[in-house]
Amino acid sequence: MSVTPTTWNPADKHADLALTNGDKTATTDFWHFESVRSVFSTSASDGFYWEITIGHIEGGLEPVSEVGVGTASVNLALQLGSTNQGWAYQDDALTYHNGIVTSPVGAGFQSNQIVMVALKIPNLWWGVQGTWVEGGNPSAGTGAQYTNLAGTIYAIACMRMYGTPGVNDIIQTANFGASAFAYTVPTGFQSGFGAVVVPHTITASAGSNGSISPSGAVSVNDGNNQTFTITPDAGYGVQNVLIDGYGIGAAASYQFTSVGSDHTISST
Repeated sequence: MSVTPTTWNPADKHADLALTNGDKTATTDFWHFESVRSVFSTSASDGFYWEITIGHIEGGLEPVSEVGVGTASVNLALQLGSTNQGWAYQDDALTYHNGIVTSPVGAGFQSNQIVMVALKIPNLWWGVQGTWVEGGNPSAGTGAQYTNLAGTIYAIACMRMYGTPGVNDIIQTANFGASAFAYTVPTGFQSGFGAVVVPHTITASAGSNGSISPSGAVSVNDGNNQTFTITPDAGYGVQNVLIDGYGIGAAASYQFTSVGSDHTISST
């Protein structure tokens, strides 16, 4: 399986937060908290992994950058972890959820560093620069920073800037799987955050004196269509086309629609 990578959602963000770079980079130059949710969300227990590059955070008065997740109920004008609907890891190494701030967890993160996120509801892990925080191990399912996630969960970036616009801007760039990751994806987790693509196989073959295209083991993503063309050699004709072993008679082509399982097609 694979995923179709999501982006930040331009229709689901604080009005003062700017999105660029194909809606993958979020920037704020305002003093209040501003957040943005991802387009994709999940309520399943599938594991997802993504990375956030911190473009800038230092400078100004008490800047805040939070990498986290939350539900559709998170107020995008408030700090992410201020309610029980948001879970955040802050640049100063604090975790924040339900209005409760923990003691420092790890060393936090700085400009030009990469924050790793592993989500497998109800568990959530963060890491920085290739090391999981506090010895967490998503592959083994141990050491999660939070184990109480529930509902439909989005990736969320939350930031606040106190300083000079254009100089002290807070920036986060998400890699939800559209490009290669800097660090190893944990075992049992999807390589990215987005809709899971389930592949199916259609095995196509033709008898002597003709061909079918495409042929062999053809991979088709769940819900997609796939057309096959049957071409007899010169002086020959198609006698029968078998779909999953059942004949449909002579046909020059056949289309599988909304594929949801493996199939076979053969011609004689």
